[in-house]
Amino acid sequence: MVYEDTFYTMDNIIAYSGNPNILPTVYFRQGNRFGHITQAHDNPTHVGRSLVREFDDYRLYNNHNGMAEEFYDGAVRSIGQGPLFTIAGAANDWLPFLLSTSLLNCTCLKIKDT
Repeated sequence: MVYEDTFYTMDNIIAYSGNPNILPTVYFRQGNRFGHITQAHDNPTHVGRSLVREFDDYRLYNNHNGMAEEFYDGAVRSIGQGPLFTIAGAANDWLPFLLSTSLLNCTCLKIKDT
């Protein structure tokens, strides 16, 4: 069974970290709902779709060290392993399509989130 297949869609892709050609982490948002798909990680329990959460204070940005950071529910909740690249206004209109391969690569909820 595919976890949150109506949320994790190409239309909801907002950003990525890592090389877009080699298993990037892909970030999704729809209103106040958000999540990400990690395709590669040193710890295999971190690979997969994150729980879809809903908070009105969600922010996704590069921190002072240049690393992707997720803030919600009043605190920093996740720090990525590299910088964040947003796709809003990206010159490459093929980028969301390329990143959407994550939807097929990782269909299950992360083990650490179960």
